[in-house]
Amino acid sequence: YDKIHSVIVAAIALAAALVTPRPCALAVPSPAISAPQWIDINGVRIRYFTVGSGPPMLLLHGFGGSATNWFCVMEAFGTRFRVIAIDQMGFGASSKPKGQYSADYLAQSAHAFMQKLKLEPAVVMGASMGGDVAARLAARWPGNVEKLVLVDSSGLELEPRVTDMPRDPQTLDEERELLVRIFTSKGFVTPALVRQRLSTHLASHDSYTIHHWEGSDRRLEDLLPAIKAPTLVVWGADDPIWPPKTADEYAARIRGARITVIPNAGHAPYLERPGMFAAAVMEFLSSHPTSNAK
Repeated sequence: YDKIHSVIVAAIALAAALVTPRPCALAVPSPAISAPQWIDINGVRIRYFTVGSGPPMLLLHGFGGSATNWFCVMEAFGTRFRVIAIDQMGFGASSKPKGQYSADYLAQSAHAFMQKLKLEPAVVMGASMGGDVAARLAARWPGNVEKLVLVDSSGLELEPRVTDMPRDPQTLDEERELLVRIFTSKGFVTPALVRQRLSTHLASHDSYTIHHWEGSDRRLEDLLPAIKAPTLVVWGADDPIWPPKTADEYAARIRGARITVIPNAGHAPYLERPGMFAAAVMEFLSSHPTSNAK
């Protein structure tokens, strides 16, 4: 009986671990992750976090997000890389200049950030909107990007997709509706996560950026063939926002791109399945060693 009970308890604990947000998903960093750091780039103040040492890895968050979205995987990547996660211009605690925003605009900002910190070349990883930004960065400045990882990336307007979810949530109900769309495991969307995500969004004052987002100058479809970096396209198997077949469309346009699908994950596998996500990315990076690896 005791053995059976122990197995049942362990199974319940494992199931809970799969659907319950870790502290990192609530924007609580591990002790290894640095305190917020700041840099001024052409009058724009950018917040970023770092962990680890080695070849540089730049992480670009999605629409309405911040660098803290990467807290659950930064330490794993920091075992081999100097990992830098930024609040992209217009989001998080970074400056929000007045004007129109686009993925091209943010790619220019990321390029300037990399030059200022002398990060070229780097592994560049982007999620959702950040994937669109990362792909444009790799296509326009190939010398900056040694390897590219695109995670449930936006940018390819190839077919109708989910558009009726709140883009700029102002209430707990709207935030919950948004998160239920993002995550496959509904148990992941706890009241604590809903409160944390809404309070962070409201405190960041990124509603201006969200409502001043416009189409980019060039279609991403036309830019992808110019990418020279080895590329991994990672997708949550149950992403309802950008269906997994979008990964095939990305890979078809980037020479030699590989696809990895994370099971039981939605639009943010780095939060929902961080261990599996980090292992898949590290396997890809190990199969394509960086030229400046130590």
